[in-house]
Amino acid sequence: MDQIKDLRYRKGIEIRVNDAGDIILVNAEDDLFIKQFYGLTEKIDQISSELSLAKVGSDMEALNLLIEKTREIMADIDGLFGENACFKIFGNAVPTPYAIADFFEQMSPIIMEYADDRQKKIAEKYNVSRKGSRQKYRSKEEIIQDAMR
Repeated sequence: MDQIKDLRYRKGIEIRVNDAGDIILVNAEDDLFIKQFYGLTEKIDQISSELSLAKVGSDMEALNLLIEKTREIMADIDGLFGENACFKIFGNAVPTPYAIADFFEQMSPIIMEYADDRQKKIAEKYNVSRKGSRQKYRSKEEIIQDAMR
């Protein structure tokens, strides 16, 4: 029994985000990821509302506030999809709100499809008609008797 068994746990899906082939990880196997993803979309909506209601003295102040809030969102994106995710996705820039919204619009169907497929697999694996661990184990004698029939 000196052999070591390997167990591979699938952590999600890898998505290519640019022409250079950079990849981000969507850890859709983690329910916390799903919660954080949708929480971030709500945060983006909230910030958008805050910016439209903000009282600023000049266009430069408005731009500075927009950049500050966008950097907060970028930090959240990096936290969700992995270090340097924003650089991989948007390059070396502070993306516009449109670019961030476009990214999330493209990601949502991917995550939903993966979650739906996962639910179907779980339902198949753990449905009531499947015997699984409820199956009676046969003794050595029963196996030999069945083989001789």
